[in-house]
Formats: sequence, C-alpha cells, structure tokens
Amino acid sequence: MKIDHNCWYQKDEKFANFKTGNYRRDEFTRYQKETGLDANSIMADPCFVNMSENNYQLDKNFPCINKGNPNFPFVANDKNVDIGALR
Repeated sequence: MKIDHNCWYQKDEKFANFKTGNYRRDEFTRYQKETGLDANSIMADPCFVNMSENNYQLDKNFPCINKGNPNFPFVANDKNVDIGALR
C-alpha cells in the first residue's frame, strides 16, 4: 500500500509508531525518508472551519490547497485537488 498526499496532524508530540521506529511531529521529514511513505504529504493543522460543531469544511487558510494527488481522475482546470474529503 502506498501512502501519500495526506495532511497529518496530531496535537501531542507523538506522531506515529512503526516497526521501523517511533516518530514525533517534528520528525516528519525523518519519517518520510526512513519509511519511503508520504513523500508528498505534509504535517500541518488542517484548519477545519469548526470541529466542535462537526464542520469539517476547509478554512480559507487551509495549508493543503492544491496539494492533493495530481493523478486524481477528476482534476479540473489542470490544478491539483485539495487534500481533504470535502474538497
């Protein structure tokens, strides 16, 4: 399975535990290099409009605008899709 074009976010320092190692948020680049995963992904606050009210639309300051998979079959206007289910 290939994991890529994601926006990872974790409030605490722990990001991921894999057989190859444990990673904190500030070690995202090391995680990418050592695992070969998420080459086009970012570690960032997704900036949802209002999570407490279940509004998961993306705020205009969303850091993942045009950072989605460029090979996604429904890309309009020769732009990348945004990372996120509602975009």
